[in-house]
Amino acid sequence: MVLVTRKIQQHLLKAFRFGQIFGGLPFKWNQNSGKAEMRSTAQQRLWRLNLVFAFIYALYVLLRCLQVSLDSDSTYFQKINMRVMAAYFSLSIVMHLTIIMNRESIPSFINGFLGFSKYIEDRFSRFDSKPSLVSTASGFVMQAVWVSINCITTLMTLNAFLRPDSKEQVTSLFVDENSISITIRLVSACLMAFIEYMYHASTFMITLSALSYMAPILTIINELSCKTFRVTKDELRTPLNRVKMYQVLRVLMIAFNEIYGTLVIPCFKFLGIVIVVFCTYAAIRMEGIQALALGFLGYVMSLTLVVIFGMLAEFHFRSQNALEEIKLNGCSQDFLLTNKWLLFYKYCHSLTPLKVVLRSCYFVDRCMVLNMVNIILENTTTFLIVSHR
Repeated sequence: MVLVTRKIQQHLLKAFRFGQIFGGLPFKWNQNSGKAEMRSTAQQRLWRLNLVFAFIYALYVLLRCLQVSLDSDSTYFQKINMRVMAAYFSLSIVMHLTIIMNRESIPSFINGFLGFSKYIEDRFSRFDSKPSLVSTASGFVMQAVWVSINCITTLMTLNAFLRPDSKEQVTSLFVDENSISITIRLVSACLMAFIEYMYHASTFMITLSALSYMAPILTIINELSCKTFRVTKDELRTPLNRVKMYQVLRVLMIAFNEIYGTLVIPCFKFLGIVIVVFCTYAAIRMEGIQALALGFLGYVMSLTLVVIFGMLAEFHFRSQNALEEIKLNGCSQDFLLTNKWLLFYKYCHSLTPLKVVLRSCYFVDRCMVLNMVNIILENTTTFLIVSHR
């Protein structure tokens, strides 16, 4: 496996299996055909029912955040905690909506880029080639995402068990702060575990499928250049093959933007920054399991933002370099004189770099990543200085 390594395959399959446990996803992985496909009608009904509970809980947290913010008796730390929870569960709504809007497109998209990667490997990879650095690094990133999100689930469930009277818990509506029984604690923990399961079933599928796409596609872009190729034969870099493969990459990028660029990436950027700022404050100012859970959440979210957007920015940068080489070398004057393809020459010069477009307004580049890091640092520092309670 050169483009889609064994580690990438394993974690993509884990996302499918995780979503099949209690009906967290409307699609599954068929081991016989080796493709993603929709689940049965009964299983999709179970998924819809689970989503109803997940949406109700998220809306409950948002309403409790509004109530606590308007309540003069609430402490400042309670307000900060509820704002973090509001942003956290708002992101869950975004994840669920992305699955709902693209429940039929996501399996087709996954099958498409996996099939294209396999075609490149079977036809153009060298017999002595090793996995590319991008694919190897993506495998470790996917592993880190898997472990980190499971740790967040554990901490959130433990927090619900130890603090069932916290405002984001449903049990806080009828619990007596002076005498909290073990039954109430177990109910609070089980409810949070189920909500976290639904939340992270969607999160695993969206995040791990996106990383599974980015790793081989970025490698293929590198292989189109005579300067950065490592794992493929020279046959891939002939003028005709270069243009054909680049055209397929454009189609896959359009599909990627329709699924991920419309809702989840813009909202993930905004809500992720909000979560990092508030969680950093909570980790420094608060105490106990609450500070530990929120601090770990902020740490994971900050790393995820930088890594994900850093990889997304590479599409524009690397495809721009590869495209310049295609235009200069692939359509040289000798090639034109030999083949008499003026139309082909014009077509090559009409190609544009691959971009991760956010709602058709702007695209992700390296400057955006640096600007995002600057926003996080400035707002976190400012918030810590101003909110010194």
